[in-house]
Amino acid sequence: MFAARFAAVTAATLLSGVAIAAIASVNPFQGESPAVDQHKVVMQAVGNWEGTLTMNVPGMPEPMVMSCTETITGVGDLWTVSRFESNYMGTEFVRSSTFGYDTEKKAFVSTWVDSMSTTITNMEGQYDEATSSVTSNYQAKDSATGKMVDKRSVCTWDTDSYVCKFYDVAEEETLMMTIEMKRKKTIEANAEAK
Repeated sequence: MFAARFAAVTAATLLSGVAIAAIASVNPFQGESPAVDQHKVVMQAVGNWEGTLTMNVPGMPEPMVMSCTETITGVGDLWTVSRFESNYMGTEFVRSSTFGYDTEKKAFVSTWVDSMSTTITNMEGQYDEATSSVTSNYQAKDSATGKMVDKRSVCTWDTDSYVCKFYDVAEEETLMMTIEMKRKKTIEANAEAK
């Protein structure tokens, strides 16, 4: 009886050891990837921002303009994570996104989730050094039909400001939304100078 139990415990211990060794040999973190020049573009967005979100809503005579804030933090020196907050027609609107440069795809990549949608948006784009902008292509639901349609964003920035324009390109290119932000320390410095 004791011998059978000892054998069972020994076998279980050996199997556990094999399982742990197998897990340890598979690196869940994909290995280290060193930063490249493009990651400097990514990391310059780290900080606190304030500005406006302008929505061009079909059927409305005037665009809707809302104030907004954003906090962008670094994940090491490869990625950023942002929390964007605004108020959409009396409802709190929160968005979170990641942004980085994928050295295998050779593209800037980002994700977008928000408090009004159950889907995640994945974007992929290229940097234009002449205009200091990243143009990304992605798909998102059309608000009228609910179908996935092609969209495009163009984000242009310098050290203390950025502008992102979002276009619907399903049939003809239509500007849907513009986010214009200034770095908070710059706003505070300008206010103190007055």
